[in-house]
Amino acid sequence: MEQSFLMDALLDPCIELVSILGPAGTGKTLLALAAGLQQVVNQRLYSKLIVTRALIPHSRDIGALPGTKKEKLTPWMAAIYDNLEFLTRNFAASKHDERCSPSERVEKFMEEGFIELEALTYIRGRSIPKQWILIDEAQNLTKENIKTIITRAGIGSKIVLTGDIQQIDNYRLTATSNGFVTLIESFKNQNLFAHITLSRTERSRLAALGVELLP
Repeated sequence: MEQSFLMDALLDPCIELVSILGPAGTGKTLLALAAGLQQVVNQRLYSKLIVTRALIPHSRDIGALPGTKKEKLTPWMAAIYDNLEFLTRNFAASKHDERCSPSERVEKFMEEGFIELEALTYIRGRSIPKQWILIDEAQNLTKENIKTIITRAGIGSKIVLTGDIQQIDNYRLTATSNGFVTLIESFKNQNLFAHITLSRTERSRLAALGVELLP
């Protein structure tokens, strides 16, 4: 039922901002990516799916790290790649080479401009119209980070944030001071905003037990 409510919000074009709160394994990121791919690749309602997250444990500019932008981002986006590969096993196979592996399909979507993985640093200064923007692990973002992202959205864009306030890696933030909960509180009475809290772990029995038993 929770996931059904979430998909309604993700697929509703009148809702421009969605926040998803829940523990590990509830399907927050997977469902957000699935809805984004559907509306970007199949329905063409948005021109691109942009995924970003904070570079934690350190928040320095990725320009200080060695390698290309993709090489710098890959370690921080591993969970995103895992979800995208899971989704693309059967996603839009008729439009792409069905002999491709899931990882090759993800690369193909990126090459064709459907998906862009981006560092938060590079969001600043951009105007992003008619794009589906997913901010993963939003509990690690400051109020300033959140404001930067929200104010970058152009006409026709949709922003989706996922977070778990029990998994904050940024030592400067708490469950009540991070930008994610600030956004939820600030937008709660706005018609263009929807918030969904997920509680049921779908990943595995072990993951569900871990959420329940471990502090």
